[in-house]
Amino acid sequence: MITSNSKKPLNILDFLEIVSKNINIIIFNFLISALCSVIYALYFTTPEYVCNAKIISSSSSSSNVSQSLGFAAQFGINIPVSSNNQQWDYSEVLKSRTLAKEVLKRKFDTEKFGKQVLLIEILLSKGKNFIVSPEKTLVAAEKLKSLISIKKSKNGRYYNLKVKSFEPIFTSELTKVIIEELDKYQREINNEKIRETRKFIEERIHEVGLELTKAE
Repeated sequence: MITSNSKKPLNILDFLEIVSKNINIIIFNFLISALCSVIYALYFTTPEYVCNAKIISSSSSSSNVSQSLGFAAQFGINIPVSSNNQQWDYSEVLKSRTLAKEVLKRKFDTEKFGKQVLLIEILLSKGKNFIVSPEKTLVAAEKLKSLISIKKSKNGRYYNLKVKSFEPIFTSELTKVIIEELDKYQREINNEKIRETRKFIEERIHEVGLELTKAE
């Protein structure tokens, strides 16, 4: 006697019948998975907020330097300068420890750490009356740089700045402070260049004056 072990193929009606018989188990598993996801998101992860800003690409200030060079030219002093304005590389400036140290000195209000807390204390998760050391400042500076990303636009006219952190208002304020310190840093560098140029011109004018006196 020959027997056949072939099984009847499962059709859509059979599948729906199986689902209907186990619908309670399916719904229960779905609700448990959703509840676990919500609990994990609320209590075991830190939310991340991102603030975006655009920084217009500018060249180092040269108007005051040009005036000084024009004044020097009246005395016959020719100082060669580059015809192209130096463009600021904001990505390099934001990586500098000099800028990071200035931002770390600023105070912020946060829900987690309270009001008017130094940024270095926030980044290192320390409370107030925190003793700052060079080593801790270096660690905090690296953490600060990890929160910042900047990318130059394709046309080179502006930079896209992105700052991320754990609270929305704090992230926004941190972005503003970074831009403020960046502008301050740029102005200080420009002023230093102007002072150096003026000092050099004054020295050359003094030297030319001595040479004319000797010639007389």
